[in-house]
Amino acid sequence: MLYDVFISHASEDKDGFVRDLAERLRDSHIEVWYDEFSLNIGDGLRRSIDRGLTQARFGVVVLSPHFFAKQWPQWELDGLVARQNDGDRNVLLPIWHNVTRSDVRAFSPPLADKVATLSSEGLDAVVKKLAKVIRPQGSSLIEARDYLIERGWESPPVISDDWWLDMASEASYDRSGVWERWEFPLPPWDNDARARGHRIAQAALQNAWRSAANDQRISQLTPPERVHEFIRSHPGLLDTCLKHVSFVVEYAPQLAITGFGGPLEQEIERSYQVAVERGRRSVSEQLALHAPDFFGMDPAYVACHYVQGSLMGPSTSFYEPIDVALWLLSDTSTWLPSSTRAFLTQGMIEWHMWPWDANNLRFANDFGFRGIPATGALFERLYQARSAETVRITQAIRSDMEHRFGFTSQLLNLPETGSELTQRFIDARFIEGWFEGRRKTRAR
Repeated sequence: MLYDVFISHASEDKDGFVRDLAERLRDSHIEVWYDEFSLNIGDGLRRSIDRGLTQARFGVVVLSPHFFAKQWPQWELDGLVARQNDGDRNVLLPIWHNVTRSDVRAFSPPLADKVATLSSEGLDAVVKKLAKVIRPQGSSLIEARDYLIERGWESPPVISDDWWLDMASEASYDRSGVWERWEFPLPPWDNDARARGHRIAQAALQNAWRSAANDQRISQLTPPERVHEFIRSHPGLLDTCLKHVSFVVEYAPQLAITGFGGPLEQEIERSYQVAVERGRRSVSEQLALHAPDFFGMDPAYVACHYVQGSLMGPSTSFYEPIDVALWLLSDTSTWLPSSTRAFLTQGMIEWHMWPWDANNLRFANDFGFRGIPATGALFERLYQARSAETVRITQAIRSDMEHRFGFTSQLLNLPETGSELTQRFIDARFIEGWFEGRRKTRAR
C-alpha cells in the first residue's frame, strides 16, 4: 500500500492538532501514514516508519517546540530531507505549530526559507493549503480516486501507483460493441478532467466486478438471490445495472422473470412495458421471460438467447449449451417457476446446438474436461442419421453421454450422477427434439 502523505511530529502534539489534522486529511480522500492509523500490534516501529517515509508522496513536518526537543522526529525529518535532495520534486510540507521564523531558523536555516503553513491560521486553512499541493486540480486520476472512494471502494491506490496505468488503459479501450461478461457502457471521453476521471473510475469498478463474476461463476444458472447479493456487494454496480437493464438481462436473464428482479424489479418492469408499447420487435427474448405467455415466442429462440445472449449483444456464454440443458433437467433448477423451466427445457431440446464433439469443447476444456475414446459418438451418429428412429443408443454413445454428463454434474455440483442425467436426457426426448429442431430451421 502507498500513501499520499507521511506526518512527522512529536507525540506531545497529537492531542489538539496532529490527530485532528490526520483525520481531516483522510476525510479529504488523502491517504495518510499516521501511527494511530497505520501501526498495528506487532509492527516494528522503525521498520513501519521507514515504510511510511519511502512510500509516501509527501512528508508533512509539524515543527513545534516539542519537535525541536525530540531526537526521533528529527531522524524522520532527515529521511525526508534525503529524499528531497535525491529528487527534483518538493516533498517537504512544513507546518509551523506554536513556533516563529526565528525558532525555525535556529533549528534549521534551510527549513526557515521554505514556505510553510501556520497552525494558527486554523485547521480548515491548513488542510486546504495541504490538499492544494497533494491533490492538484485538473488531475483526472485524483478525480477517479475520489469517485471510487465516494462509492465505497476502501483505500484505492494513491495516484502514483502503476495500477492506475492499467485502469487508464481499460478506460481507453474502445469496445465498439464487443463486450465481456458484466461489462457496461462507460461514460464518454471528454477533455474535462472530471469526466475523464469518472470514466477511469468506472473502468476500475467494472474491472473488479467482471473479475468477481468470473471467480464466483455468476451466470444464467445462478439463483436470483445470489445475483442480487453479487450486485449489491460491489461498489457502483447497482447504480450501473439500473441504468443498463438491457445489459443486465443479457448477463443474468433469470432476473427478467417476474418477481426475480430484486432491486431491479421495478426498472425491468418499466423496460418491459416500454418494449411492449413499441411493438413485438422491441421485446427481447430475455424480456419475454417477464410475460406469463413468454410473449408468444419460439422456445428455441428464447433458450438460445438465455444461453448465449443476443446476436449483436454482449457475449454471455459461460457454460456449454449441453451443460445448461442438463442443469434444466436437474433438481438444482427447481427454483425456476415450473412453467419457465418447462419452456426453457423445450427450447433447449429444439435448439439443436447442444451436441458436443471431441473438437468443440471450448468452455468445457476451460473447466478441465478430458475426453475419452467415445467422446463425440452421439454427435457423429446424429449427423449421420436421417431420423431419430435410426439412432440407436450403443454402448459407445451411452459411455459418451455418461462421461460428459458426469463432468457436468461435478462442474455444476448437481445431485444427479452422469447415469441419472443420461436417463433424464433420453426420457426428455432430446434426440427426437434435435431432428425436429433441424427440420424447423430448414423450413424457415
